[in-house]
Amino acid sequence: MPTAYCTRPLRRALCRLTRWGAEPGLSRRTPPESVTYMPHRASDPCRERDRQYRPGGVPGAHGASHPPTKPLCSPMPFELTILEWSAYADGLSQRADWLQWAAGSAPLPRSIADTVPALAEMPAMMRRRVNRLGRLACQVAYWCPPAAGAPMVFASRYGDADRSLALLGDLVQGQPVSPTGFGLSVHNAISALYSIAQGHCANTVVVAAGRASAAAALTEAAALLADGAAEVLVVYYEAPLPRIYAEFEDQPGCEYAWAWRVALPRHGDRVAPTVRLSADEIKSVTDTTAELWPTGLAMLHYALRKFASMRCSAP
Repeated sequence: MPTAYCTRPLRRALCRLTRWGAEPGLSRRTPPESVTYMPHRASDPCRERDRQYRPGGVPGAHGASHPPTKPLCSPMPFELTILEWSAYADGLSQRADWLQWAAGSAPLPRSIADTVPALAEMPAMMRRRVNRLGRLACQVAYWCPPAAGAPMVFASRYGDADRSLALLGDLVQGQPVSPTGFGLSVHNAISALYSIAQGHCANTVVVAAGRASAAAALTEAAALLADGAAEVLVVYYEAPLPRIYAEFEDQPGCEYAWAWRVALPRHGDRVAPTVRLSADEIKSVTDTTAELWPTGLAMLHYALRKFASMRCSAP
């Protein structure tokens, strides 16, 4: 994952992931003492680097100012096998439509979808609490359900900004804030509704990391797989910011969602295509499409093109 977009805790996690299991005899399930998750542990190279080098440079041991140097550790490239996938955007819901879209000129879908999924799989009482963005996210998750006990990673750059803005409007007008509305506005609300409806009791992580939110979700999935999970469901969803926040929008906005069931590559597996995502590839997708695409949609486009090419080359 691009270091430029990593939060400090995520950089430390990536450092541990890089070192974890690299030494002979170390178990991937039980981290060694030198890689323990204690925040004060001095053996953490990222913490040591952060202490020595601050933005703009800080005085060193001899009073000299040292600018930031090359990181002491780099994110480990990881390889994921896509077992199943689904996606939804305006006019794009079937796999054939998405593959044709990715193989062609791949125009940006309309910012607001004409229709939203019916979400018939979810019980009616629960479905009433899910808004537009939640319907997109939950629908692709239903189309690509996780295996029993598999962890899930949900990710979105902004989440349900419309609902949060409505709550702020109530506060400005002196109106009482709805407890239900507040509960549904938090970043993990959509994943919680899906988990409750599905009876999913395994680990669920919800990620937001700016432009790198899609990359952070895949990195989290790779970490869960390295920790022993057989597979992980990754769900990414996005919608344009409300008009009042338009000046902060730095990428084209549109409603879309996608879901991938991912696992570690299996030797001799010639059925499920393998998508390799290195730090350089993620940085390229995140940086080069910043002004033309929403980054999460660019990541889907990149994966679908690779997916299609591997299927064509398979014997």
